[in-house]
Parts: sequence; structure tokens; C-alpha cells
Amino acid sequence: MEAPRSDAPRRRRPVRAAALGAAVAVAGLVLAEGLAGVLLLGGDAAAAWRAGDALRHMTHDALLGWTSQPGYSSRQHYGTDEGLTINAQGFRHAGEISPRVPPDRTRIVCSGGTLTFGPGVDDDDTWCAALGRIDDGLETINMGQVAYGADQAYLWYSLDAARLDHDIHVFAVSTGDLERMRVSRVRGRAKPRLEIAEGSLGTRDVPVPPRSWLGLRLGGVLWLASRSRSAALVRRATGAAPAEPRTSPAGDPLHAVVPAILDELVSLHRRAGVAGVLVFLPEPGDRAGTSSDAWRRAVRDAARNRLPFVDLVAELRAAPPGGLETFYLHGRDDEAVYSPAGHEFLARALHRRLQDLALLRALLDGAAARRP
Repeated sequence: MEAPRSDAPRRRRPVRAAALGAAVAVAGLVLAEGLAGVLLLGGDAAAAWRAGDALRHMTHDALLGWTSQPGYSSRQHYGTDEGLTINAQGFRHAGEISPRVPPDRTRIVCSGGTLTFGPGVDDDDTWCAALGRIDDGLETINMGQVAYGADQAYLWYSLDAARLDHDIHVFAVSTGDLERMRVSRVRGRAKPRLEIAEGSLGTRDVPVPPRSWLGLRLGGVLWLASRSRSAALVRRATGAAPAEPRTSPAGDPLHAVVPAILDELVSLHRRAGVAGVLVFLPEPGDRAGTSSDAWRRAVRDAARNRLPFVDLVAELRAAPPGGLETFYLHGRDDEAVYSPAGHEFLARALHRRLQDLALLRALLDGAAARRP
């Protein structure tokens, strides 16, 4: 008798077909994602190269890494109505600033990083300039710089602020400014770093070496590409871990650097007869997210018994939701900058808080009393 045929081959056929179909589908997805990745990478690289045009006002500095070119001016630097003016003293300001404070004004120096400099908006639309519009008794000087860490902002103030008499120093920091203190290079540009050595604050990685124009452009493209959509796509395809969230845990070594910076600032302020204020600026996500909270606590604690502390993240969170959708210019969440409306909101919030501080209120009232 002939042995009955096995049904196993028949049963295996649908399994093989399903496996083949799945393999084809996976290959199609990989190919599509790969093509999408190539297209995204090309688009991101082109955008990153164009973004370098917005940094053409910057020049190498052996002590700070980079500064603005004195005398730079372009009425369409960021667009048809968004100009950039760097005066002969290197500040974002139209015209020369007198070494002496005008008798009927209170002069404020605003120092900080990108969010203080105000890329993407006109000179008159930064929060520092808006303070002067809100209160005509104020003369404000923008001493911010694109991509500066809080370390560089402090170093620049300590080097150059003495050239100008001023009444108030607003030292503004954000999570990004503080995190940039960890690195020795930003957007392809080398920078100095601060450290605690033998119990005192010291500077390392100086003099800062220069880099060619092409090297800066390529370095900036690689830096921006690493934070782009295509980079996220590659990480997802390869299973690589996502970038670490920008949080600052308890015990972070940088927490010792912040109070040391503030101690140095307090000494500078006392010698110059200046009132200092430490301001924490919000970044995208700070309205509802918590990524900045650890740094805010660390900065608030460092400011205690040193400088008045103004938390503009808290001001943003307390604001009614209407209108805040236009707070930032379009862009990546971790790279977005304030819109004119965002700068205006922060300027008004900061002005209210300055008036609440008794010492600063006395300065403002004294200048008002001197005005004719």
C-alpha cells in the first residue's frame, strides 16, 4: 500500500509566502526610509549651510572664541525687515555709546547668549531693546552673543563692561546657555571653558585657536545636522539611543561653577557701583515641560545671598495661554528663538520684576527725578 503523502509541505507554503511578503515589506520600508533619510539629510544640510549666513557678523576672538565684528551692519540680515547692527564697540546697538551714563537715564547692560542677542528679529525687537521702549528712562545695551555659554557671557562682561558706566547689569541665562558650559566647541567654533581649580575659578582652553571659513561652515553644518530630523531618523533606524535630555542632576560638577561665576560678578558689581540681577530665560517646552527645572533650582540656590533672581520661566507659566502661540519663531524646539512678541512679553515681565526690587526701584526713580 502506498504511504499517505504528508501535508507538511502544503502547510509550509503559506508560511513561506507570509515570510517572503514580510521581508519584501520590510525591505520596502527600509528603502523608503533610507530614501526619506537621504532627502531629509540633503534638505537639512542645505538648511544648515544657509544658517551659516546668519553668523557672518561673527569673528574669531582668542579669549572668548568669537565676537561680533565691530561696525557690522545689514538692514536685511535676517530678512526684509529684520536688520542687524553691531556698533564700533562690538555691541548690538545702533550708534556709539557714551562712556558715561546720561544724567536723566538709568543704563542697563543685558548680557547673555542667543536668547539675549535675539537672532531672527530686528535690533529694536530684542527684549533688551524693548525695555528701553517700555520705560524711556532706561538706556539699554545688548551685550548678548549667538551660541554663547554662560561662561562666555560672564567672561565678556568681565573683560569689556568696565569700558562703560552702567547702573544695572542683567545677567541672563537659559538651560542652553548653562549646558554649553560643558563643551569646548559649538557649531564648529572652539570656545573657552571655566573650571574650579584649587578652590578658585579658572579659564581653560585659551587662547582659542582660529578656524578657516570653510572649516566653520562645515563644522556648523555637521553640528546642526546632528540635531536634525534626518539624524533622528538614522538613530531610529539603527536603534541608537536618543540624545540625552538637557537636565542637570544633583551633584552635577557645573553646579560648583555657577556660584563661582556669581561671586566674581558680585565683586565686579561692587567695584563699579552696579546693581546686578540674575535672570532665567525660558526655552521652548518650558511652559509645560520640566527639563529646565533642575537648572532653575540650581541657579536660584546659587543666587541666594548673592544676587536678586528673576525667574521668567515662572512668569511664562503664569501667563494666560492666549497669544503665547506666537512666542517663538518657527524652528526646531531646542533651537527656536523668541519672536518679537516673545521678546516684548519677556521685557514687560522683567520690567515689572525690576520695579519690585527696592534697590532697582530707587535707581529708576532717581533717574526719573533727574529728567526735566
